[in-house]
Order: sequence, then C-alpha cells, then structure tokens
Amino acid sequence: IMDNQYDAVLGLKNADIMLSKRPDFFIEFQADAKVNSVVGAKFEGAGIPILAIDVPVPGAPFMGVNNWQVALLGGNYMAKLIKEQWGGLDAADMIVLLQMPAGGDVTMLRSEGFAAALAEEFGPEVEEKIVRADGGMGQSEQAKAAMDDVLAAHPNAKKIALTSINEQTMAGAIASLQTSGRWDADDIIIITLGVDDLGKSQIREGLSDAGIAFFPESYGEYIIPAVLTMLEGKAVPPFIYIKNEVITQDNIDEWYPQ
Repeated sequence: IMDNQYDAVLGLKNADIMLSKRPDFFIEFQADAKVNSVVGAKFEGAGIPILAIDVPVPGAPFMGVNNWQVALLGGNYMAKLIKEQWGGLDAADMIVLLQMPAGGDVTMLRSEGFAAALAEEFGPEVEEKIVRADGGMGQSEQAKAAMDDVLAAHPNAKKIALTSINEQTMAGAIASLQTSGRWDADDIIIITLGVDDLGKSQIREGLSDAGIAFFPESYGEYIIPAVLTMLEGKAVPPFIYIKNEVITQDNIDEWYPQ
C-alpha cells in the first residue's frame, strides 16, 4: 500500500515502484486523471490488470461513485434547503461549486450535477448565482485559498450555498468563511460529498447541513470480489457503482451509531 497524498508526481513515482515489483494485480486510486492515463498505459504494456478507484484509468474497470448521480442527489437536497430555509432562489446571493478539474471530466460531474439539479428546480437563471472555482487536488489548504478568492471577489454575498469535491476541501472552505467573518449558520447551506470520518464530524457539529455518503468503509466489499474475478480471467462490469444516501443530523445515527 502506498499513499499518493493527492500529489500527481508522487502518484506516478509510486506507480513505477509498484510496477517494478511485478504484482499480479494493481488497484489504483489517483486523483489526477492525466497521471492515470500514463499509469494505465504502463501497466497495460506490462500485462498487469488494473482496477480504478473513483477516478478512471483508461482501459480498466471502474469502481466507485456515480459522480453524476451523487451530484444530482446533493443538488436536489440543496434546492430543498434553499426553498425551506431561505424561501427560494431569489434570497440566495451565491452558489459555490468548488471543483477539481485535474480529476478529469468524470470527476467534474460530481459538481456539475449540482448545477443541473438546481437548474431543473429553479430554471436556467440559477446560473447567474453559480460561481465555479478550482478547489485544488482534494486538500483543505488549496480549497481554503480558492474560497478566499471567491469571497474576496463577492464581498457582498451573504447567503451562500456551497459544495465541494470532498470533506477535506469543505474543511478549507469552512475555514475561509470563518476566518473572513462570513460564517453564519443561518446564511450558509453546505452539502458535502463522501461522509468520511471528517464528514461525519461536520454533520454532527452543525458545520454542514447534509452529506451524500459514499460509504468508503464498504469499498472492500466491492473491490475484493472484482479483483478475484479478474484474476480468474473473468469479466467484470466496466462500472461498479456503490450505493449512496443523504446523511443529515436527523439520520446519521441510524447509519453511523456512536
């Protein structure tokens, strides 16, 4: 097991180290889609099968999130809260999508689905409220810097709805709102993606309104059978998607008892 640390150069170096060990199988979780293209070509040339996790590798089966569907789920819930808490779109000053372009087109669906769901509910004029920003490679520091820039560019925005690629980036965005003096729970709607341990804390502490659970703790239940099947020379589906749920303070203990 090697940690890519959301670093493209390190991810490629780690893949080369693994390739030198000539494994029977390689499970790849690398956030940079361009690096995955290089890694995929190298392992294909060596005749070593790959299973891609969350970010596609060309020619390899994919296991992870249906990014479009989870974004629609999150966007629909965000629209619900905008109506219930603020009375409708007119009251919203800004809807921020912190994205990860480096993850490629598939990962971009994780935020663009929010825009589609909001447009379905409120009409195309919602685009006038949406601000898209590159939140970095999935880490809090880069996301905080991106959110700092967004807030500086929109100094009068008070009621802000926000989502980002994962809870690490959301932590950075929340820190930006807090340090800039723009944090007010009544004026902020936050939908996170993943509901890992950090995401659970954000929900329980009232820092986020809801999270779309990816259930990363259950990934092994999908990965191991797929790997064993492929090692037997049998085909697996090209896309293996996990289930998802909307998690809030009202139901978090049902899914994650303390």
